[in-house]
Amino acid sequence: MAELKVRFQHTCGDDPEGFKARVGLLAEDLADAPPLILRRAVVEWVRTSPFLPTAADLIRLMREALEARDGGPRTAAPAGFHWADHVATKRNAEMAADPHARQDVEWVVVNGSPVIQRRQP
Repeated sequence: MAELKVRFQHTCGDDPEGFKARVGLLAEDLADAPPLILRRAVVEWVRTSPFLPTAADLIRLMREALEARDGGPRTAAPAGFHWADHVATKRNAEMAADPHARQDVEWVVVNGSPVIQRRQP
């Protein structure tokens, strides 16, 4: 993400704080991506676009790279597997293991997406 921050800062004009926030969100959205595949997607994006990518852009490039490596489309997730549930569970476990993490919030799934919210009393 640092490379994207340096390469695309000029595309956000006079709003350096907004740009910093966008890169932070992008890093958060892609935190679970395999680093090597993500790096390849970033390199491909930099060669083909003058704009900061969205997480969806990089995920598409990562999927294409994996499909090319594996010789075809990725198989669907097993029945009953929900990506958002996996992310929420993983992040809750990480917070539980970190003594410095906030204890007043938790990850939940809302409308199919993982979001953080205050714990219910």
